[in-house]
Amino acid sequence: MANVFNETLNITAASILLALSILYAVLFSGRIPRQKLVLLICSNFFTSFYFAFNTAEFFGLSISMLLAHKIADAGLWIGLMCFIHVLYLDKLVPLWMNTAYKVCVLVALIIISMASTGDAIQLGTSVPFPLTILLSGYAIFQLLKKNALRSRKESIQLIGLSINFFAYWHDILVVTGVIDSFPMLSVGVPGSYLFILLSVNESINSAYAERDELRRLTQQANEELHRAQDQLVKSEKMAVMGRAVARIAHELNTPIYSARSAMQNIRTAFWMNLIGIKLRA
Repeated sequence: MANVFNETLNITAASILLALSILYAVLFSGRIPRQKLVLLICSNFFTSFYFAFNTAEFFGLSISMLLAHKIADAGLWIGLMCFIHVLYLDKLVPLWMNTAYKVCVLVALIIISMASTGDAIQLGTSVPFPLTILLSGYAIFQLLKKNALRSRKESIQLIGLSINFFAYWHDILVVTGVIDSFPMLSVGVPGSYLFILLSVNESINSAYAERDELRRLTQQANEELHRAQDQLVKSEKMAVMGRAVARIAHELNTPIYSARSAMQNIRTAFWMNLIGIKLRA
């Protein structure tokens, strides 16, 4: 069991994270914002260092245990720093928390790089750990506050963050001796990152579905606009014809009225002459 958790799962976790970084580059290039894509690739890539260099001898890396420890812990915190920034881009972590986390990671990296013993490296590693747990919990709280279960993408994201959060707390309890178990970070981190990948894919699918719906609504609006334009043209034609008929009627009315008046005058004159002739007779 010790070999499984300390070697086999670390090797598997490193392989999964490296594969995920490649999948992000292949599947999501050009489909999500470049900044988010780079952060997700770096998050998986650098976090894989932690598991790979914890089993450096398996990969044939002939380096000292102290250097392997430094690279492993530095990779972990650089990867998690990128991951927290992704949560910030998703509006699950506020700006001040994201900035504070970067400062903690920077302090940890300085301590780790200058450390000459394993205990000093462990001291540097312990600096960002409480804030990592706090930010993960805060992101979960934000998802629950937004009622993440209504959204498939946010539900998957919630599962991923919950796995991560559980792995952190489990390993804290193991290290502090509260429970007798093996570290679960090699299971929790790849599992959570896999769910994050699924949530990104779901967000892309949702974006494409919204785009298709928008296109359908736009096409429908254009068709209605064309029908309205045709109806307006017809109405305008009828109005033009009405005005033309009115002008023609006005133009015809004058000579007709004049002719009618002339006929009435002729008729009146005829009858007057006829009466006059009768009277003289």
